[in-house]
Amino acid sequence: MKLNITIILILICTILSFPQKFTWQNPLPQGDNLYSIKFLNTSTGFVVGDAGTIMKTTNAGETWVINNNEVSEEILGCFFISDSVGFASSIGGNIIKTTNGGNSWLSIYTDSNIALYSIHFIDSNNGFASGGALDGSASIILHTTNGGSTWTVQNPNTFYTLFSVYFIDSNIGYAAGMGGIIIKTTDSGNSWVAQTSGSMNNLYSIIFTEPSTGFTAGNGGVILKTTNGGTSWTSLNSSTFNIIQSLQYVNLNIIIVAGYDGTIIRTTNGGVDWVTKFTIPLTMFWSSASYDINNIFIVGGSNSGLGGIMYHSSNGGEDWTEILNVGDNTLFSISFMNNLYGYVSGYNGTILNTTDGGNNWGKITSPTYNSLYSVCMIQNSGVYFAGIGGTILKYSDEGTFVNKTKNSPSYFNLGQNYPNPFNPETTINFQIAKKALVMLKIYDITGRVIQTLVNQPLQEGTYKVKFNSSRIGSGVYFYRMTAESSTITKKMIVIK
Repeated sequence: MKLNITIILILICTILSFPQKFTWQNPLPQGDNLYSIKFLNTSTGFVVGDAGTIMKTTNAGETWVINNNEVSEEILGCFFISDSVGFASSIGGNIIKTTNGGNSWLSIYTDSNIALYSIHFIDSNNGFASGGALDGSASIILHTTNGGSTWTVQNPNTFYTLFSVYFIDSNIGYAAGMGGIIIKTTDSGNSWVAQTSGSMNNLYSIIFTEPSTGFTAGNGGVILKTTNGGTSWTSLNSSTFNIIQSLQYVNLNIIIVAGYDGTIIRTTNGGVDWVTKFTIPLTMFWSSASYDINNIFIVGGSNSGLGGIMYHSSNGGEDWTEILNVGDNTLFSISFMNNLYGYVSGYNGTILNTTDGGNNWGKITSPTYNSLYSVCMIQNSGVYFAGIGGTILKYSDEGTFVNKTKNSPSYFNLGQNYPNPFNPETTINFQIAKKALVMLKIYDITGRVIQTLVNQPLQEGTYKVKFNSSRIGSGVYFYRMTAESSTITKKMIVIK
């Protein structure tokens, strides 16, 4: 799997409106790990993952359908040219193509001895796939000039696996990988020339800030810079020996690097000098996000998965302040929709949100303990989280998760919450006999509404929703479900 995962923005899309409800999207109809989620428009999206999993939604995530294909192994890369034509690559050396929006997929290349880590198309005809032999003994670059009908194995002039690829334009591209290898093409990949990196360390990330100026980084704290389009690379004094897996571009002068042992280093003069801002032993930074050039957030946690950490810079990375009380679980992903609203997801299903630009973060009750690695935001539709076990969650408008089991109940029913009495969390089950507008609310003993758990149209099926009582005191409470002409009320007890 691609290794430059420390400070990556795992968000594929952006959103400008603030949604308010979480709805469980998956595991229906499968339970394999999902690694990437991408939407083509406000309605149509895809997720890919383990065991050849490709799933598609055409109604903004309300339902997901498995797209059958000929791949049985982990799918790592997915790229769409248009709403109809798309490609995916796998760890087993397969490339598959769809010409009907993912309804069916056809194998167009296979080599069981290689792993393809990334796939990229310059236009509808010209595309590249890169990776290496499964045993790490050789690199591979494939090139198509006819939309994937045929693929040509290119000579990358190296035996080393390639982890990162970066194209400046349709002609000029770079790849970096194992053993300090850097290669360059100036003719859309028809030929690749090895560059002199001067390093034997694995290189996990490569970026260019200008056509002639680029950076790459990797093992042992190595950072290399070119100012002549890759003809030569100069080793920079990064001030760290920790593994660097990501380079965050702020502007031409400011670049922020993060990696193992919670290391953050920064340059303000285009890489001439690097200053270590801090390190946190036995931790890893996984993701960063910013809503302007000054306000940058970095999240991570301990290598064990326990103990979340978050740091904020309000001056472009010069100074960093730890944000406390972000929970006990490692945080994998962070995203801001604007200068007020942001989301974080993490280990054991952790989800946090802020409504004041990151000054304060609150924990949102999640229906899953599956780790959530990926977030996708769709304007006027919702926020989607994807992770282990094929989990997909949608955030829409009331601040509640609903978990659905696909069946066909014959009547409307509201189950007794369990556990009961409880502190702080309980689960409520209910059945919907046919599509209906469903409302589920919590009341105190005086009849005052404490929280609305569900307020949306739901298809027939059996659902469960979690309620967290951390904001209310001990006592007797009631929960009431209304659907069609049915109204059912049950009692719950909170003991603290």
